[in-house]
Amino acid sequence: MSTTKAAKVNKPDTKAIAARAVEEIMSGEVQTVAVDDQIGRSPDRDATKVPAQRDYISGTRRPDMTHVPEFAYDQDIDVERRVKMPDDYAYCWVSDAHVSKYRVLGYKFCLYNGGNQSGFSERGLKGTGLYECTVTGHVRNGDCVLMFAPKRLWEELVAQDVERVAKWNMAPKGQFHDLGYSQGVRTFEEEDGQIKYN
Repeated sequence: MSTTKAAKVNKPDTKAIAARAVEEIMSGEVQTVAVDDQIGRSPDRDATKVPAQRDYISGTRRPDMTHVPEFAYDQDIDVERRVKMPDDYAYCWVSDAHVSKYRVLGYKFCLYNGGNQSGFSERGLKGTGLYECTVTGHVRNGDCVLMFAPKRLWEELVAQDVERVAKWNMAPKGQFHDLGYSQGVRTFEEEDGQIKYN
């Protein structure tokens, strides 16, 4: 009987704990999270260093659904191992509607079980329980599939995008100068305080 009395004495009073929590919340002492940090991260801050909200409930913060981890725990062999190879490949989630466009650009499907030309390490996502494996062996997350491109191809595509954007930004200026010339008006542009006539 003495053990049951001791167990009853050590049992926490849940009603008192709940009442204290309600008092804290109602008193306004609860820390709030900044607007840019509602999902646990900010472009200019590391999410691991952001202090937790006092009334935060574990499991309610929305994770970044586009993130593919570099390392994952493999339940089959009971080790944490490398999954993706960020130095060799660039990864992206592609909607089913845009798969053809990305294949034309040179992207390939990541193979769930890994292996040669899979975009992943030897075992890939096998045994990790991450994402879904399609019937064809690809990696699926909702309505998107994971694709990869060699790093050199990805860098070339980024350079092409930069060049294309620069052309788009220059187009209105060129059209403006052409319009001025056709109307007999001498146009100019200013660069570093110097006026250059066209």
